[in-house]
Amino acid sequence: MSNWIKVDERLPETDPNKKGRYHDVPVSIRVLCVCKQDNGKVMVKEGYCEKHSWGPSWRIPGSIDSVTHWMYLPEPPDSEE
Repeated sequence: MSNWIKVDERLPETDPNKKGRYHDVPVSIRVLCVCKQDNGKVMVKEGYCEKHSWGPSWRIPGSIDSVTHWMYLPEPPDSEE
């Protein structure tokens, strides 16, 4: 079963302790994102979403053209494993 969520179905919840870099807008918690480039390359990266009145703006390191899906970050392993 996939835990990926389509960005047009739902966006990640807002992090109450953060505001956007430029416009004091709500910012989502950090999540894993499926990123697509116009050349067809698909990759998974960590990032977050700024929720502007005109729509979401994803903040992800590197070059991407769109985000299609996202999922919550997994819990880290126990320190004793």
